[in-house]
Amino acid sequence: QILTIQRGLIERQANIELLGRSIRLHGNVGIFVTMNPGYAGRSNLPDNLKTLFRAVAMVKPDSKLIAQVMLYSQGIVSAQALSSKVVALFQLCQSQMSSQSHYDFSLRALKTLLISAGGLKRKMIEEKGEAFIQDVATTETNVMVEIACNNILPKLVADDLDVFPSILNEVFPGASVTKMEDDKLKEHLQG
Repeated sequence: QILTIQRGLIERQANIELLGRSIRLHGNVGIFVTMNPGYAGRSNLPDNLKTLFRAVAMVKPDSKLIAQVMLYSQGIVSAQALSSKVVALFQLCQSQMSSQSHYDFSLRALKTLLISAGGLKRKMIEEKGEAFIQDVATTETNVMVEIACNNILPKLVADDLDVFPSILNEVFPGASVTKMEDDKLKEHLQG
């Protein structure tokens, strides 16, 4: 089907036959295939399809810059300092913890953590008011530590539960593992 579309484009055909139907072919159509072969569960494009496409090299995205922009967009004032720390936390978790199929320290997981941090900060301000935040950087660091623990700890196997506190303390000196308490959920479960 891809070859049919490409031939139709080369021959500047107005219509092509595709799956037994005549389909109008727009002259500006393009077909792009994004591959991420190193990602879990993905496979390589078969050779017969590879020949139909031109390869384009991609570079690894700048996780620190992406994290910084996302944190700023979530209202985190100390985004520049926190972005470096949270990316370092993910890199250390990736390199020092055991390899598990359910572990995800990718940019997608980082994005989830950053959005959660913004949400928690907004929730704290809503509940306690902005006046309670005396030191914004310290509050935001505490929020980031709490969110990191909430997002990472539940996924860890027993051996890595012992490794995580030292990684956390290396990136956020003086920080300890925290647990999010959801009183409404507890009430509902106990009631």
